[in-house]
Amino acid sequence: MFQRNDSVIVEDRWRDSIIKLPADSAWLRAWLECDSTGNVLLKELQAVNGRNTSTGATIIRTDTVTLFEVNCNTDSLELLLKIRDRRIKELERSLETQVREVERQLTGWQFIQMYLGRLFLMLIAALAVLIGIKLYLKR
Repeated sequence: MFQRNDSVIVEDRWRDSIIKLPADSAWLRAWLECDSTGNVLLKELQAVNGRNTSTGATIIRTDTVTLFEVNCNTDSLELLLKIRDRRIKELERSLETQVREVERQLTGWQFIQMYLGRLFLMLIAALAVLIGIKLYLKR
């Protein structure tokens, strides 16, 4: 007979973790010119985008060129997360027992002889101990 016991232990552990996102920025720069009639023309536009930004714009004027500058900045972010770690342990225990067939069963008389023999041996051992104690005390 072969017996197999499998068990699975699932251990969940919660831990806190902080994720830090670095500061992000974006900017937009446009070069504007005025033509002879006083109209503003866009000469060049450069832009870099960020993920989470707040914007601010400034206009810088010189004699011939007006510079319109937009700055976008954000602070670094910290997120507090609860993370669950799950460990799964699989235990496998095997027990192999062999069942042997008995060729002949003992009869009732054989059982009685066997237990009477054990009783007789215990009595002989007890008598030997008592005789040893008596001889020891007589000295």
